Amino acid sequence: MKDNVDHLPERKRRELDRITSILFEELDDKLAISTSKKRKRGRILKIILFGSYARGNWVDDPEGRYFSDYDLLVIVNNDELTEMGVFWRAAEDRILHDPQVKTTASLMFHTLDEVNSHLLDGHYFWCDIIRDGIMLYELVERSPNGKRKYTFTKSKKLTPQHAFDMASQYHRECRDAAERFLKLAHTALESGWHQESAFLLHQATESAYAKILLVFALYRPKQHNIKKLRDYAEEHDSRLRDAWPRGRKPFDRYFDLLRRAYIEARYSPHYETTMEILHWQAEHVEVLIDLVNQSCREHLTHLETEALDASKQI
Repeated sequence: MKDNVDHLPERKRRELDRITSILFEELDDKLAISTSKKRKRGRILKIILFGSYARGNWVDDPEGRYFSDYDLLVIVNNDELTEMGVFWRAAEDRILHDPQVKTTASLMFHTLDEVNSHLLDGHYFWCDIIRDGIMLYELVERSPNGKRKYTFTKSKKLTPQHAFDMASQYHRECRDAAERFLKLAHTALESGWHQESAFLLHQATESAYAKILLVFALYRPKQHNIKKLRDYAEEHDSRLRDAWPRGRKPFDRYFDLLRRAYIEARYSPHYETTMEILHWQAEHVEVLIDLVNQSCREHLTHLETEALDASKQI
């Protein structure tokens, strides 16, 4: 794995340094007040930049209002440190509002055992991170016999047939979940239940993105932030960008209302939406679902063809 970001502009390198510093500062603060012995032993083992900024094909498009996020995998030494909403919320908020960081950061937290398990299964998402990622930080320690600790296992290469079988299984498991949530959202809307409709539209959107991520990458991040899921999904098929108009303030706000609906539409008395906004959201969720279904069908056909071609060569 590469260990330098020399291909990035100086401003981007400074931002990544700042993000890394904030993560360690927030970890120290949490450990200082923790009463859990296991959590007090918590450590960051690795911080890896992956995605477009690691590959060098990031997008900064002010005119189209499309900007790539930093994708960061933070590997920790115990599972109590993997709960984003519980343990790392303050770190995420600080990074989001830090004046020195102008680029949005999408953070993932996993243990080394979790990552190595995915590598052993040959999951594309994780194999791509190891292949294309850049190590921003690594804790280097050695065991008494001199071997390095905290290493990645060798990834297993999926056969074309296995890849097709796994993607097909995920596709079957997801089935029409997004369509069902959309139908329920319409029912809630017809009944005048605006907040319930907003939440169900969020679930429809999340389900659609989960489907394409599982079919393409054989993995979906453990989160409900549809903006982050959207960014991950659009890396697999840029046509998904057509589902959400960008660059017009009302529409950006409508999507953000949908993002916030997962929590606020259920629990906040201050969450407000309108019939007009809900109809707009529902229309674009339907477009998203159609695009996702088309993309998944095409990808499964491609995987099936690869599996058939491979079987003929045996």
